[in-house]
Amino acid sequence: MATTIGVSKEIRNALMSLKFEEGYRNLDQLISDLVAEHKKRKLLAASALFREKMEKTGLSLEDL
Repeated sequence: MATTIGVSKEIRNALMSLKFEEGYRNLDQLISDLVAEHKKRKLLAASALFREKMEKTGLSLEDL
């Protein structure tokens, strides 16, 4: 099911450039991949913070 979203012309142009540069067939695929990459970065950041806190407390993964 398609829907319409409002973005500025600058953002639309940037998305279209990415679409063509990366070879996406449509913006839906591009945005889906951008969302997935964002989620991965958040997970990696949370993982790094978790490991940092574990090290500070002297724990290792084996302790879990």
